[in-house]
Amino acid sequence: MQAAGNGYHLQERIMTLQREIPPQAQSLRNLLNELAGFGCILKDPEQGLIDFLSTRNGREIYLCWYLGEERINFWHYTDEGFAGRQPL
Repeated sequence: MQAAGNGYHLQERIMTLQREIPPQAQSLRNLLNELAGFGCILKDPEQGLIDFLSTRNGREIYLCWYLGEERINFWHYTDEGFAGRQPL
């Protein structure tokens, strides 16, 4: 595969992105901080996976919610991931 041209045609797009990305990145940081304020940890933004720190039998766990689930029905230990989910 060979590159077409020297990339000059992309310069305007690059400059636009350099202006647009910083405020959008700040908005994303603000939203993540807002989630953290609710006690949420965004584990996978593409899949909509959120964990909530809690305790079970004196041990720290995550309550686990996945986009599309009506309520929190699962949990897993903090050293396990999605595959370790167990029903409440």
